Amino acid sequence: MKMAAVAAATLLFAGPLAQEPTRPTYLNGETVAFVIAQPTGKEKAVTVGPWKLGARAGESKLHDKRLNLYIVIPGDDFRSESEVLAIYDHNRVINMRPKDDGEAEYDVWWAIALEPRLYKDFRSEEELLAAAQKRFRPGDLFEVKDAPGAGFLREVLKIDTLAELRLHGRRDGTLPQMLIVPAGFAVRGSIRP
Repeated sequence: MKMAAVAAATLLFAGPLAQEPTRPTYLNGETVAFVIAQPTGKEKAVTVGPWKLGARAGESKLHDKRLNLYIVIPGDDFRSESEVLAIYDHNRVINMRPKDDGEAEYDVWWAIALEPRLYKDFRSEEELLAAAQKRFRPGDLFEVKDAPGAGFLREVLKIDTLAELRLHGRRDGTLPQMLIVPAGFAVRGSIRP
C-alpha cells in the first residue's frame, strides 16, 4: 500500500480545477450520469491533475462494502486542453449502481494501460479486469515511456524504469496489459436520472 499512499499524496494540484460532472461514466457498457459529491465544510477535495474528483470519503483503506470507481488512463472523456496535462486524460468506469439510486462510497482505482497496442475504450469493470489478467511480454527495446499511460505512471505512481514496472509483472517477464492499483482514497457518488 506504500505506492497507493504516494499516489494519493501526489494528487493535490494548486492551479485552477476543471470539473465536469455531466461527462459520461460507464457502468456495464452503458453511459450513466455519475456525479461525485463535492466537499462541504471541512472535507478535503481530491484532484487528479486538473480534474477535481470531489470529497474524500471516510477512511482511505480499501473496504469490501464499497463500490469501485476506476480512473482509466488514457481516456478521451475527461481531456485537458493542455498538452502538459494530457497525462491525466481519463475515462471513468464504475462497477455498480448505488442502492436505491442514492449516494454510495466508491474505492478509487487507477487503471493504467501498459501494453503499447492497448488503445481500447473500456466501458465496464469486466473489460478492465480481463485486460489486467491478460499479459504481454515487453520487447527488448520496451521502456516505460512506451506505455500508453506512461506520463501518469511517472508523475503519480513514480514509476520511471522498467525494473520498477516489473514489480507489477510476473517472474516470467510478462506484464499486465492494464495495471490496476488502488489510488489510496475513496469518494462518494450517485447517479443522476
